[in-house]
Amino acid sequence: MKFQKPSKELERWREAVRGLGSIISHQKNGIQIHHPIGRTAKVKGVGNVGHFFILPLTHWEHTYIHQGKFGLDVLRHDWLAFNNDKHDDEMQKFTRLDLEKFLFARVCNKLDCPSPEAVTAIMDYRK
Repeated sequence: MKFQKPSKELERWREAVRGLGSIISHQKNGIQIHHPIGRTAKVKGVGNVGHFFILPLTHWEHTYIHQGKFGLDVLRHDWLAFNNDKHDDEMQKFTRLDLEKFLFARVCNKLDCPSPEAVTAIMDYRK
């Protein structure tokens, strides 16, 4: 699919998300933007959400998220360690997409999400 440049509003969203630092470890430097379902992803009824459904990750977190079960175990462990979170039993069952949605919900809790319809569509999305 052809790359679609993000709108000015989505560029501001991306930089606000990047400004949070890592959603997992809270590190501020070297943040990479992860597009869980791709930059060009479209959701029926909403359109292109690829530049909206993004996560701020460190280089290593971004690497781990693409490494299957091992990577998910590392990220789950790091999330629990850095965030004093008690979702361990629930998180054991997470697929990669489930973890990405869980983290995206945390991004939206920290920022004023520009599109509630897109958030709902993303949370309902299944590959």
